[in-house]
Amino acid sequence: MTKTIRLRFPFVPKSAKNRSEIRMHGARRWISKSKDAERDQRQMATIFREANLCSISQTFFGDHYVGVRIVVFEEEQEAEVEIVDLGPQPSKGRKNTKRDVHGVVESIMDGLEDHAFNNDRQVRWCTVRYSDWEIES
Repeated sequence: MTKTIRLRFPFVPKSAKNRSEIRMHGARRWISKSKDAERDQRQMATIFREANLCSISQTFFGDHYVGVRIVVFEEEQEAEVEIVDLGPQPSKGRKNTKRDVHGVVESIMDGLEDHAFNNDRQVRWCTVRYSDWEIES
């Protein structure tokens, strides 16, 4: 049986990119997340902790690879997240990937915006996976 955790959030999290700010300290510059995105991320972490899922997820997944499915329910203004165990990382060789999945999606969507479609808000679904994983049917 596949180990799975499913959780529904009573809001749709704000994008970290929207209303972000460029901060400077001397010659150093960085982009800070929007206050709304930071608040939503804290609230999601609190909901996860209060559902007692932190210890369960560490027991379930440890350092295994995981798959994440996210569904946004716009009318209800809710989001559902499902985390699925994909099995152990290899004991030898490369374990983690150099790129996080959501960073790849963001770069591709930003690159295609104004070319393949007018605005990335038009995208209703997106599937991404590393090539070494089979998609469940």
